[in-house]
Amino acid sequence: MKFMHFSTSSVRSLFAVFGAVLLAFSFNRCSDDDSVNPGVVSISTHATLGEILVDGNGKTLYVFTKDVGGQSQCADNCLAAWPVYYAADLKPQAGIDLADFATITRNDGRMQTTYKGWPLYYYVGDKAKGDATGEALDNEWFVAKTNYSIMLVSHATYGNVLTDNQGRILYFFARDTKGTSNCTGGCLTRWPFFKTDQIVIPSGGLLNAADFGSIGDGATKQTTYKGRPLYYFSPDNNGSIEAAGQTGGENFGTIWFVAKPDYSLMVANAQLVGLDGKNYTSAYVEGTGVTRYFTDAAGRTLYLFTNDKKSTNTFTNSTFSNDANWPIFHTQITRLPSGMSASDFGTITVFGRSQLTYKGWPLYYFGQDAAKGDTKGVSVGGPGKWPVITTATAEAPL
Repeated sequence: MKFMHFSTSSVRSLFAVFGAVLLAFSFNRCSDDDSVNPGVVSISTHATLGEILVDGNGKTLYVFTKDVGGQSQCADNCLAAWPVYYAADLKPQAGIDLADFATITRNDGRMQTTYKGWPLYYYVGDKAKGDATGEALDNEWFVAKTNYSIMLVSHATYGNVLTDNQGRILYFFARDTKGTSNCTGGCLTRWPFFKTDQIVIPSGGLLNAADFGSIGDGATKQTTYKGRPLYYFSPDNNGSIEAAGQTGGENFGTIWFVAKPDYSLMVANAQLVGLDGKNYTSAYVEGTGVTRYFTDAAGRTLYLFTNDKKSTNTFTNSTFSNDANWPIFHTQITRLPSGMSASDFGTITVFGRSQLTYKGWPLYYFGQDAAKGDTKGVSVGGPGKWPVITTATAEAPL
């Protein structure tokens, strides 16, 4: 029998190659198999995404916005692309708080690590340390960060909804027609206001940092979205905020609604004040009292013309020379606040232009409503000649 003889240098070379193969294999297992994980989580600075969370091998960690409420909605085929991250012995590095992590038992019985209530994942498309190719996929997957202040979640019932960084739902108040808060005193116990000093949002384009602002200052500072103050809901009316993913405040009193970026129309609940400066009730007589009515998504008041007939605009002329006084209104109906029914809306064509109808009534703006929340049109032509739109609006006559 002949034996092969290797020089010392050859043996060293073989061990070097073998070691490299083992190292590569080890990296791949730690990256793609949640059963083997070093437990180290650190902050890495990505060239375009800023500071993101990575595991001990530098592999990017992700959150899934359908997981609002803390339970993973990624199962079966989803997991082939988004393997779960689990570490039994976490070792957060500088700038990361161990208290922000927890462990959940998934519906399939496996364990998964969460960060600020969000289950963590890898993405199989990330082939090398520092890759973040899963960012904004389907506008539902985003790199995990320590400093998100606002998230946009994919809620099973309400679609895209604004939350804080822990997935707690944010709300709009229909009384806030002018962009200032009308929730004061005891109202704030039921509806604590939301505030953040820094706007850090997921990428992908569905949210724009420029749409956020604030009102007040110091202890009363409140964050706004597209001019609407944002609130939490306290189900026990004691200031304790409802759990992540819960929507108990939706349509509360018919004037509180989950905060969304994509409402087609919105609800206002305010005093009607005509162009004549007088206050009007919902019966269009002088007096005080709030009326619940419809606006466009930006909060601009919508009206009908009592001379119109079902699906027939009798006001606008063929040259649109009077359109500046009462511009026709149209939008695609996609997402509506609770209490509105998409089946009540339709579209007509007015001299080549589209106009939205509600229960057959063509809808208009009033040209002299200069500011969000104005209702000046209610007194034009006599009180109630151009009424606002409400759920009590009767069907248009034939």
